[in-house]
Amino acid sequence: CEQLAKNGYAKVAWVTGGFDSAEPGDLPVKGGKDIRFAGNGGLSDVVGWTDAHRKANKDQTVYDGPFGTVLKIALAIILLDALTAVPYLDKIFDKLPFKI
Repeated sequence: CEQLAKNGYAKVAWVTGGFDSAEPGDLPVKGGKDIRFAGNGGLSDVVGWTDAHRKANKDQTVYDGPFGTVLKIALAIILLDALTAVPYLDKIFDKLPFKI
């Protein structure tokens, strides 16, 4: 903060705990955006593993957010992979010494 103020920034504030600890309405924002997501980035932001996401989505389960989307896509890929393997299962089961 001190370096920014020395270099000409007139309005500088220190948010203890980062933007994650702020609540909606604590700070003025443009466009009504949620200030808690201002410091988020990277994979944790995409997946929704930040404290801000957990606070904002208290009523949602883990499957409702971005992490849920990743899980659903992964399950779809596994299902498609399993379906493509079905034609080869007959050949595998035919080689077994017992019948299923």
